[in-house]
Amino acid sequence: MKDHDVLFHLLDFVLPKNINFPSPNLKEFKVLGLGKAAPAHVFEYLENNQDLDHLVLTKESVPNLGLNCLYGEHPVAGDLSFENADKMIEWINRDKKDLLVLITGGASSIVEKLRPGVSKVEYKEKVQSLLSDGSTIEELNNYRKEVSVLKDGGLLDLIGDRKVETWVVQDVPGSDLSLVGSGPSLRDRSSETQLISSYSKLKDEALRLELNLIEEPLNCSLEEGLKLHLSKRGVTLSGGELPVNVKGEGRGGRNSHFVLSMAYELFEKNVLGLTASELSKVFISSLATDGDDGNSKAAGGFLDFVSWKQAKALGLSLEDSLKSSDSASYLQKLGCQYITGPTGTNIMDIRLVRIP
Repeated sequence: MKDHDVLFHLLDFVLPKNINFPSPNLKEFKVLGLGKAAPAHVFEYLENNQDLDHLVLTKESVPNLGLNCLYGEHPVAGDLSFENADKMIEWINRDKKDLLVLITGGASSIVEKLRPGVSKVEYKEKVQSLLSDGSTIEELNNYRKEVSVLKDGGLLDLIGDRKVETWVVQDVPGSDLSLVGSGPSLRDRSSETQLISSYSKLKDEALRLELNLIEEPLNCSLEEGLKLHLSKRGVTLSGGELPVNVKGEGRGGRNSHFVLSMAYELFEKNVLGLTASELSKVFISSLATDGDDGNSKAAGGFLDFVSWKQAKALGLSLEDSLKSSDSASYLQKLGCQYITGPTGTNIMDIRLVRIP
């Protein structure tokens, strides 16, 4: 298998069509899907449960797959997201059925109801600041929990004493599943929680492919993530999200920025002192498993030594692209982008780096 195909191969293992859904510990229930990957997961589950009432709240531009969907803004909640909260609560309270809640990444912004005293302007400015200054997803979602009526189990307070079971597609590092979508139905009194898809599901296949697997998703700065990958020889796979401090008006995202940042260290600076022969074997790639890497309209990208030399010949400046947050434009001009469209899942970013 060629290096640039490995991430696509691994992605296939966590697509909704390949998930064995558990049997809910509920009697009469309906399904609430939240997040960017909710339509695809709810669709696959309903294939064998077609009579169930359902409502899916997801990001604008995600295909509805014939489901009953409401669309909200992402990554900063807007007017549609605030309207969605009232519509969702009204749908839940139409009857007394139990609730199966399927939470995926992106749910934090797609539906929102702020606490009294928190203005929409204040909320939007703070979230945008956290998104731009390199804050971690934990820091961002903890703020969302503080100001939201719905987050951190808040949904449970609005729907009475019915039984709730939550299924999670994990898009954040660590063991705290309440960080996924800021945990609207996750609290101690939530009856049951099951993790149905995550980065950990890739472990067996990664080991079969004899990759150097970093088992815990990275939850650190970009600089720390770069140092870790630079310390590994062979073919290394990592997950997690490395926040980027956006400095310019260009096109890019965490994944394309990681690829160029690694290339800067390995090709421009040659910090490892690799020979020309060794450099020719270096491969760097990074993929947003939801297919959406920042504002790039791509899922990420890849770069090798030959492509880097081609960029030099074309007069492209890797350093300038990083400074202007325009990593996606650099990769696009080389034909080194991953284009997937919405994948239907969201288990954080995954990265593959080969250093001989």
